[in-house]
Amino acid sequence: MRTALDLLTAARIRHGIAAAKDPALAREIAARGVVLDVTPISNLRTGAVASAADHPLPQLVAAGVSCSISTDDPAMFRTDLTADYAAAAQLGVDPRSCYLAGLRGALCDEPTRDIHRRAGDEFDWSAVAAVPG
Repeated sequence: MRTALDLLTAARIRHGIAAAKDPALAREIAARGVVLDVTPISNLRTGAVASAADHPLPQLVAAGVSCSISTDDPAMFRTDLTADYAAAAQLGVDPRSCYLAGLRGALCDEPTRDIHRRAGDEFDWSAVAAVPG
């Protein structure tokens, strides 16, 4: 991740949960406004985390890191975006905040980002936590 930050000036990093192991790196990621794409279900199924209780997503968010939610490979990990958002919500992370983080790091133009921002504003985020994970 350090190379992605320093040499590539990355604005978004996939699978960056290891940043939770280095508080200085997490602070730098937060300060730079870099978005980490986090895949809770994939992280469990690959063994990157031992259990949902061990997932560092809440720790990263508490450190001020912008984290979006993603699925990694839905077919391989038998998941979809709804299930991954529900998993994040079950970890106590606000799904709407993750959505907005994804918008901040989106690789698209501002008109497209506005369309997605409006869709997020109209979405019933309270329903996400009710979805079984």
